[in-house]
Amino acid sequence: ETAIFRNALTRSAKLEETVSELRRELEVWKLAYKTQKDEHEGTRRMVARLERNIDSLKDDNPLLVCLIDGDGTIFAQELWLQGRSGGRQAASLLTKGIIEHATSLSEGLSSRCQVWLAIYCNRKGLMDTLITNCICSSEHFEDFIHGFNEASPLFSIVDVGTGKEAADAKIKEHLRLFTRFPQAVSVYLGGSHDNGYSTAINHLVNEGLGSKLVLLKGKPLKNVDLPQLEIDGLFMARKLTNPPHLRHGSSSPKKQILDFDKFRNKVKTEDRLPTPTLRRFDPSLVRYKPQPCTYYYMTKCKTGDSCKYGHDYERTPELIAAIRQMTKLIPCTQIQKNLPCLNVNCMYGHSCPHGEKCSQYSKGTCKFKSSKLTVSCFSSFGKHTQQRAHTHLEIRSAPVLLPRLILTAISLAVLA
Repeated sequence: ETAIFRNALTRSAKLEETVSELRRELEVWKLAYKTQKDEHEGTRRMVARLERNIDSLKDDNPLLVCLIDGDGTIFAQELWLQGRSGGRQAASLLTKGIIEHATSLSEGLSSRCQVWLAIYCNRKGLMDTLITNCICSSEHFEDFIHGFNEASPLFSIVDVGTGKEAADAKIKEHLRLFTRFPQAVSVYLGGSHDNGYSTAINHLVNEGLGSKLVLLKGKPLKNVDLPQLEIDGLFMARKLTNPPHLRHGSSSPKKQILDFDKFRNKVKTEDRLPTPTLRRFDPSLVRYKPQPCTYYYMTKCKTGDSCKYGHDYERTPELIAAIRQMTKLIPCTQIQKNLPCLNVNCMYGHSCPHGEKCSQYSKGTCKFKSSKLTVSCFSSFGKHTQQRAHTHLEIRSAPVLLPRLILTAISLAVLA
């Protein structure tokens, strides 16, 4: 009995110790629960406040975004021919159509919603395409662009240059960005001619953002099922043919008012190509991109169309004089070899333009070896004033068939 009593006391003591430990753990868990509950309540209040702010943004100033690939989604010919007023009318048709469509989808949409619209295109390529297809003239094109940009501070036509995917890259990134904006109610895409947008659109749909996307009606995209918006009289239904690519130096076609009835009756394709305009050379300017090709204007350029220098300058006396002045700063190869130059039409220099004032004369590093003088710098177009140079031996009247040994001996004797 004594042993049983002792075991009972021992077990009782252990149980009391366990109960005390459990009570301490319970207090710890109660404290942790209270802390988490307070944090959860604070997070809930913050989320509710943010949702109210988002709803306030949507109601106060909802945004309708429209992104158009202008290289394929082209406005109707009637609008281009109206010039500046046609640009304003195109902007008005877009604004009216987008707002009416958005309000039909959401009855509670505020009438204060704004339309942000951007058209991305290769401006020069689009103009050449329109002229080649007898849609409009260059004057109509420029006036239309100005009228469209003036229609609204939030409307713009952006020139993305000649890159093949330049417009696509910008539009895809704007799609990704604006579909995540809480203030953007809907995002309208005018690019159904290019199936390259299908992948980007499908990614947005998989992320649950497809409900914001609307396609401006055109050729349906592959594997894409989105609502479409058609605005009567706004875009062309037919696809235009692109003109051949012009040289990088060619500028825009000559501005002229086109007689469209007469122009369309011409059969030859080459008659429809825009005529490139030559650039005027100004001697007062220093930098040109690209610089005029020396060989093209002075002799003959062997590289042809692959030449990195410009062949598109007007051949004026000022240009020829500037090129001749620059080439005279470069030593003739015969002069560098201490040999007389027999080329009557040689365009390179045969004496130092700095004369006795040449800083390299005393150092013996003259590139004009036979005159012991050199060129200290090569000046740009229009900025170099040629000084009187030392006369260099030139046997330009010597017979071509005279033995080279005799010519060399004569030149060395005179130099001595």
